[in-house]
Amino acid sequence: MKDPARSLRNLGLARLTLLLPLVAVGCGDDSSQDETSATTTATTATTDPETTGGGDTTGGWVDDCEGIELAQDGVLDLDVPAAEYVVISGQVRLNGETLPDTDAPRGSLRFDYTPTVGAPGSATYVLGDTGAENYTVVVPAGAASVHYVPDEGLCGAHPEGPMPCTGGVLVAQLTLADSGVLDVDIPAIVASGGVTQDGGALPDAADDRGHLEFVARSGGVAATAAFGADGPGSYSVALFPGSYDVAFAGNAGLCAEGPAPVPCNRGVVLSGLTLESSGVLDVDVPRVEISGAVTVNGSPMTDGAADRGSLSFNAAGGAEGGGLATPPFDAAGPVTYGVSLVAGSYAVALVANPGQCTGDPAPTPCVGGPLLPSIELTNSGVLDVDIPRIDVSGKITLAGADLPDESGDRGAVAFGLDGGDAASVPLESTGALTYALSVLPGKYAISLAANAGLCDGETAPSMPCGGGELQTLDLNASGVLDVDIPVVTIAGKVRLDGGALPDQTVDRGSVVFAGAGEGSVAVPLTTGAFDGYAITMMPGTYDVSYAASSMDCVGLPDDAMPCGGGRLATGIALTSDGVYDVDIPSIDISGNVTYAGGSLPNLTLSRGTVQWTRAGEGAGPAIDLGTDGPKSYAVAIIPGRWVVGLSANAELCDDSVPDFPCTDQMLLGCDTP
Repeated sequence: MKDPARSLRNLGLARLTLLLPLVAVGCGDDSSQDETSATTTATTATTDPETTGGGDTTGGWVDDCEGIELAQDGVLDLDVPAAEYVVISGQVRLNGETLPDTDAPRGSLRFDYTPTVGAPGSATYVLGDTGAENYTVVVPAGAASVHYVPDEGLCGAHPEGPMPCTGGVLVAQLTLADSGVLDVDIPAIVASGGVTQDGGALPDAADDRGHLEFVARSGGVAATAAFGADGPGSYSVALFPGSYDVAFAGNAGLCAEGPAPVPCNRGVVLSGLTLESSGVLDVDVPRVEISGAVTVNGSPMTDGAADRGSLSFNAAGGAEGGGLATPPFDAAGPVTYGVSLVAGSYAVALVANPGQCTGDPAPTPCVGGPLLPSIELTNSGVLDVDIPRIDVSGKITLAGADLPDESGDRGAVAFGLDGGDAASVPLESTGALTYALSVLPGKYAISLAANAGLCDGETAPSMPCGGGELQTLDLNASGVLDVDIPVVTIAGKVRLDGGALPDQTVDRGSVVFAGAGEGSVAVPLTTGAFDGYAITMMPGTYDVSYAASSMDCVGLPDDAMPCGGGRLATGIALTSDGVYDVDIPSIDISGNVTYAGGSLPNLTLSRGTVQWTRAGEGAGPAIDLGTDGPKSYAVAIIPGRWVVGLSANAELCDDSVPDFPCTDQMLLGCDTP
């Protein structure tokens, strides 16, 4: 296949001078956008246009930034650096011809760029559904690659084309030093042919027999139209040239009553095909019919009160495919099964029914997991499956004593099988508790899933309201296993800068004690008088954080709490009942926001927001820059290391060099290349 046509011609547009280090940020993928008209969109993150404590608006890239230490009140002026942009435009063709009309967007062009200074990003141009296509994108100066991204809706309706239903690279390396013209040609090939089974005609079935999937080694999947219930099997699919695996995706419902005439699962039937030009590719699907008896510990399965689970067949070794479960075993009688599969290597597992574990030993384990990790099923035949089962039972206690009664649910104890599922023993709300479980042998993590609602922050309940792991052990034989839940009660004051929490009209957030696993307890700080907190949790080592309210950043006088939360202490050992006072420090930072050392330009569209993020911990305040006039700000934050960046308005990346950055910029707290 020839390289895509490209010509980059200088348009003579003036280039902006790069005044300060630039980080342009965007997170692109190979999924198409929802717009139905040809538009240019820079994939930068945005925030709600208020000064709020929002989510991380920088796509997670600030996780690698060290941050700037802010330890006391002060003035911090923020300058948005000027960014150098280029305007790229050109024609878009399909196999050298004008794009054909379709009834949905014809996919999109995605420019993955690496600015001269800064982090990578992307800009996307959505191709319209009719007429010739001339695109324009605005991207930072530097380097880029250009990709074609298919439209999911168009390919769902018309996998046969004319647009390819997998994407790929149109231009691998492109230097963006000046604005210019770049014409791109989207290559498309059509693979078509007959679909047979074991060298013969694809048999008729009671319902749709499935379809083929072309899986690009570079990423992306194109699914053909369904084969229907009867008639010869055939397909036609438009693809981006490249290397492919071909899978048969069967209809699992055909095996609802047992083996079907065609495979009911998904399996790869051709691997590593290089498809560079249109042509005929006939596909043969190898089918095996597997059946047998299912026993437990070598004996026929005993009767139960509910369905006794089922078997699943998944492609061995973690390969994509398989995923077929037999119909559930009936509640009574001997158990046999039968399935139709694409020939291959499979892992066989028990799909448990946890509902049959009600306090008495169950006919089959209530925890699902692997039975046969890898078995070659390349010929039809009999495969008897034996399910090992052990029974464990015992008491569940709290600190060595019977569980205390509670006004609410006391949580649950979970038995999690390594490599399998978990069974849960509800602790209910009152009375001593014993349990009995039937499980697969193996290594188990036993943990408490606590009821967080038991802790209101003011009165400590008897049961922990934060869970966590209790023990890990091998269960290889039936027997008695008592489970004890340790507990500590912690109480103390919560203060702001050493003083009492101020009364205010908006929620003051919460203090969170976060342990390993599920061991987190939140103390709501509400709005009024707060004399102190008391909580019950499992003993352990905890990090203590302040979680700001979603209503924070309202500002004085209504809200005196820090805008955006953060960690207050790490590795606090809380292993016995005691007192732990919490002080939430707060500093006031204010300043002006400028652009390239001067005034912010007046625009008709939003200038974006300035996003604060506590390094390694998540987002803080977001300051709306509005559309015009000067901008000053004032925020209350927790001392620590902070990263500050511009979360740009992507709409400013229109069809010309913008008057203000339209891709995200780093302002403080992160070294740039």
